[in-house]
Amino acid sequence: MAHRAFRDLDDGELLELFLEHREAGDPDARQRAQLAWSVLTARHIDRVRSYVVVSLHRNGGAGSNVAVRDEAVRLAVARLLALAPSFAGGSLGDFRRAVRRAAKLACADALAGKKR
Repeated sequence: MAHRAFRDLDDGELLELFLEHREAGDPDARQRAQLAWSVLTARHIDRVRSYVVVSLHRNGGAGSNVAVRDEAVRLAVARLLALAPSFAGGSLGDFRRAVRRAAKLACADALAGKKR
C-alpha cells in the first residue's frame, strides 16, 4: 500500500509533500499529493473530534448527542478531504486552522440537519 511509504514522515513533511506535488504535471505526483493530504487528514481525526465536541458544546450542549457529534465529525472530515485542491495555506498552523474551520462549519450543518 502506498500510504505505508508515508509512515515515517511527520505531519510537516506530509504537508510539504502535498504542497510540492499537488499541481504537478505528472499524474502520479498529483496522486501522491492527494494521498499525503488524506493521510494528514486521517492523522488529525482526534483533533477534528475535539473541535467538534467543543463547538457543539458552545452551541447549546449538543455535544452529548452522539448522532449529531458523529455526523459533524463525518462532515468535517469530508470537508477537509474536499479542501485539498483549494488549500491556500503553507504551514501546519494553516492546516490546523482549516481543521478547526471545517469542524465549526460541519457542526452548524449537523445541527441544522437535526432541526429538520
